[in-house]
Amino acid sequence: MSHSEMTWQSFDGLPVYAQAWLPDTGTKAVVALVHGLGEHSGRYGHVAAALNRAGYAVVTRDLRGHGQSGGQKGHAPSFEALLKDIDQLVAQARELVPGKPLFLYGHSLGGIFVLDYALSRHPPIAGVVSTSPGLRTALHEQKAKLAVAKVMGKVAPTGDLASGSTPSLSPAIRLSFRLMSMIPWCTTGSRSARPTSFKRPSPTCTSTAASSPCPCS
Repeated sequence: MSHSEMTWQSFDGLPVYAQAWLPDTGTKAVVALVHGLGEHSGRYGHVAAALNRAGYAVVTRDLRGHGQSGGQKGHAPSFEALLKDIDQLVAQARELVPGKPLFLYGHSLGGIFVLDYALSRHPPIAGVVSTSPGLRTALHEQKAKLAVAKVMGKVAPTGDLASGSTPSLSPAIRLSFRLMSMIPWCTTGSRSARPTSFKRPSPTCTSTAASSPCPCS
């Protein structure tokens, strides 16, 4: 297994910290990995090692506002910017491991991003893996906080607010009003407000995504 670190530049000029883990021989496919909220790509070294042993290369990056990548912590200017960042990740993964099938893998918030990316971009990839995506979280029940974020996302988009999530890797996670208002918690609303409304399917519903309104609400 070989490991390399890279610096890219995002479409809007931010420095992007990226990493790749490549099998020594017999690469079957490449996995483009998108990490979750408050994380960084370095947390997935053990995942990359396991995938490498199975013959899969792994290419990942720190999301904007996370880890060693540039940008205000916990902020993204738009959901489209996040999708363009995944465009870049996919393109770089194809360049590093040409001619091999590509899988897109996202965990937690990254799981939401890869689902939306696949549904909206229809990329020519071999498959999508989404683990523990935040399809519906405790934040969804904090209606007052979400209402404030929706308004303040337009008035003061870079202002921030505690997300209410306190994972072990971080004492607390703060999100900008803009990012908090964009994250597609299972709720109705236009794509301009929340690019895609995802939900945890009910026992009688097999849908994994919905436009407005959400048919399983």
